Amino acid sequence: RCREPASRAASLRLFGAIGAHLPPPAVVALLPVVLRTLLFSADDQSGKVDAPSREVAASVLQLLQERAGDEEYLRAYADARHALADARQRRLARIAVEAVTDVIGAARRKIDKHKAKRTSHKRKMDAAKMQSSTRGVLGVSGKKKRRTFHE
Repeated sequence: RCREPASRAASLRLFGAIGAHLPPPAVVALLPVVLRTLLFSADDQSGKVDAPSREVAASVLQLLQERAGDEEYLRAYADARHALADARQRRLARIAVEAVTDVIGAARRKIDKHKAKRTSHKRKMDAAKMQSSTRGVLGVSGKKKRRTFHE
C-alpha cells in the first residue's frame, strides 16, 4: 500500500484510467485486484488516508461500477469487503494470541510503537515550529524578555 498521499492518489488515478480504457469484461476481471485498495482508501475513517485520495477512490469506484455492471460489481464488492473483514479478524486474533504466548515480545512491540508515535509527534512539532513565521504561535517560544524603560 502506498503511504504517501501523492503516490496513493497516483495509483488510484491509474486504477481509474485502466478501468476507463478496458472493455467491460476486462474490468470485471480487474475488480478483485483493485477493489480492496479502493475500498480501503474510500472508506477510511481513521485519518490514514487524506481527503483528496478518498474522493479519487470514490470516483474510481463509481466508474468501475458503471463499466462492470451492477451485478458483477456488487459480487466483487461483497467479496472484497469480506476479505478486508477476514484480514482484520486474523490480525486482531494474531495480536491477541501473541499477547498471551509471548508477553515479553508483545510488551517490546508496544513500547516500540509508543516510541514511534512520540518521535513522529516530535517531528511534526519541529516542522510546525519551523514553518511558523511569528514567534509564539504554538506556545513554544519560551519566556518573553522583560521590558525595561530607561529614562
